[in-house]
Amino acid sequence: MRLIQNPFPSKTGYHGAAIVLSRFSRLLLPHEVMTFQTTDAAVIDVLHGAEANAGMLLIPVSAVMAKAAFEKHAALGCLARATSLRTNRSGELQCVLKGLERAAYTLIATANSTQRFAEVTSISDEDDIDCSTAACELKSQLQTAFVARDPLMAGCHGGIVIEADLPLGQLCDVIAAVLPLTTAQRLQVLKEYRIGARAALLLELLGEAESAFNATVAEFN
Repeated sequence: MRLIQNPFPSKTGYHGAAIVLSRFSRLLLPHEVMTFQTTDAAVIDVLHGAEANAGMLLIPVSAVMAKAAFEKHAALGCLARATSLRTNRSGELQCVLKGLERAAYTLIATANSTQRFAEVTSISDEDDIDCSTAACELKSQLQTAFVARDPLMAGCHGGIVIEADLPLGQLCDVIAAVLPLTTAQRLQVLKEYRIGARAALLLELLGEAESAFNATVAEFN
């Protein structure tokens, strides 16, 4: 099988300032790529500010979680980059958001009524797997479970999940990004910086998703 080159950049190892995107309805994950549209003037101001700051954004857990749910993770977020900004005739701004890394942050300044800056330090993955053979086995299990979960989805995303030669940690994030996970489940994935533990979590979530998929199919048969 021909492997597709890893489409994701290497870790940034970022430490510095990022503009906080606090009005956002989705908990973005590292290595997730999504299109985003908005007419919210405050959000547009933040995105243009990020563009002037090399596109660096911080999407904090607090942006999408109720206070009681994020208190223990209030300094956790996803470092992201906004690219391909353009505004259409109706005034709607469209862009591409790319999740980069898990990040810890401290709010440090307010530029104006809509722009807040945070000091951000990216959180590196921790390799808690004993050997490369075990990592390869976990990758194979994840890919098999992903296909079993929903063959149609696997057909849409198989190029990245199955054929791209992604490191295990990135593979977990990519799979989590395309699964219909709840915000709480996304938070579980985001806060797990240990690669082996993240893989185990994704196998568990894929198992639950496959059961739900099979139950839905059975209803229509």
